[in-house]
Amino acid sequence: MFTMFDYEFMRNAFAACTVVAIVTGAVGYFLVLRGQTFAGHALAHVGFPGATGAGLLGLSPFFGLTIFTVLAGIGIGLLGERAHRDVAIGIVLTLSLGLGLLFLHFYTAFASQATNVLFGTCSASVSGRSSSLQCFPWRSWSA
Repeated sequence: MFTMFDYEFMRNAFAACTVVAIVTGAVGYFLVLRGQTFAGHALAHVGFPGATGAGLLGLSPFFGLTIFTVLAGIGIGLLGERAHRDVAIGIVLTLSLGLGLLFLHFYTAFASQATNVLFGTCSASVSGRSSSLQCFPWRSWSA
């Protein structure tokens, strides 16, 4: 059973997934306490159109993911002051998913790259990129 840990990429993937599990468990606890689980769900989906849009422009998907998520958080905050918070989150979520599908339609690269934007891959984390594992999700490709 432990022969899979003979491979370096499996050890790196296990370490990366452990870090992600600890961080998401802690963040999820506070999201539930504050009643913002729908916002957390929406912001997780907003990263997809940001990454695909950045891929279309030839930028790093991580850069697009970060910019779109921050802008969506600001948009939810501004709309939430005028409308019910869940309505504002729903508006931002549907707009971002629509943009993501539009960007994916124009994305002409290999389908595996678009799949990696959507789901990522734990086994692609290598030891040289281990410093980025502490803060943000990793992707197996960059533009």
